[in-house]
Order: sequence, then C-alpha cells, then structure tokens
Amino acid sequence: MAPTWFGRSATCLGFLVMLALCSCLDASRGAFLDDNESSMLKRHEQWMALHGRKYKDAVEKEKRFNVFKENVKYMEQFNKAGNQPYKLSVNEFADLTNEEFKATRNGYKGLCLEDKLARATSSFKYENVSAVPSTMDWRKKGVVTPVKDQGQCADEYLMDVFTDIISISVHLSITALNSAEEIEKLVGQHVDQLSFCKGIMAEME
Repeated sequence: MAPTWFGRSATCLGFLVMLALCSCLDASRGAFLDDNESSMLKRHEQWMALHGRKYKDAVEKEKRFNVFKENVKYMEQFNKAGNQPYKLSVNEFADLTNEEFKATRNGYKGLCLEDKLARATSSFKYENVSAVPSTMDWRKKGVVTPVKDQGQCADEYLMDVFTDIISISVHLSITALNSAEEIEKLVGQHVDQLSFCKGIMAEME
C-alpha cells in the first residue's frame, strides 16, 4: 500500500495539471475572440471606406460597429443554414438596425380593405390567354433596365412605371434601351414637388 503522502501528492499534481490545461484553454479562447474582434473591426473599417460612412464621434462609431457586427453574424448564419434559394451579403445598410432601416426606407402605404376587395372582384383582360411560352427571359430580349435605388423617397413606383414604359417601347422597337438617367431625374423632380418622401400609395403615381 502506497504511503498517504504519495496519494496526496499525486492528487495535488493532477489538480495542478488540470488547472494548467484550463488556463491554456482560456488563453486560447481569449486569443481567438480577440482575433475575431480584430478581424471584424478591420472589416468594418473597410466597409466604411467603401461606402463613405463617417460617424460624428467614437461613441457613435462603437454603436454602429456593434450593429454591423450583429448584422454580419446574422448574415453568415443565414447563409450557412442554406434554407433559402438566395444568399445575403453586406451592403450599405449594414450598420442600421431593422427599425432604423424601416423608418427611412419603407414608404409604401398599402391599399385599404375596400380597395383590395374591389380589385379582387375585377376581371383581367388576359386571364384566359393560353398561347404563351412556358418561360420567358426578358434579359435575353434586352428589355430589362438596371436595378434602381429609390433612396429615402417613395419613388419606386414611379421608377417602375417609367422603366416599364421603356421596356415596352424597346420590345416594340420604338426606342433604344438606355440607363434612364433622364427618367430618374424626372422621377426625382416629381417626388420632390409632391413631397412623397414620407411614403405614398402606389395608386397615386
């Protein structure tokens, strides 16, 4: 039978080994977290430079960085899950919360119930058409205009109307497809004159 002191020494030695291992794990974990934070800070700085984002002070910058970090984390988890046929990416709104984004960008005002019911009961001129192709890629026909940014004003419906007019005109060989800069300018003037920056119903446009 081994002496009592030997058993106690072995127990103490084992405890010290476990303590050392735990310390190493904590240090490694801390270094990993520091590396992740440093990488995210660098990514935020690059994003700021890309989109010309500037903050009024260090407090605002820290706040926006935390929002940016959470949005990037959500985006990466969403893409990793692969539950949707599309992927998310970092864009110019990455430092905004959902509430902030909705407050500045969601200007659409939906139809009231009566209008919805009225539209639901109306007929569609081409509802019985059957001689149509199974698929149609308008890009190959050259009648799809580039993506537009509505900005903070609710002028997306005006853009839709004018770009649709351009597309139809091209399809009918009336005019050539262009970047529609003149139309965007006209849309902007129309929106400014009618003060639609707080949202508008599509029917008014």
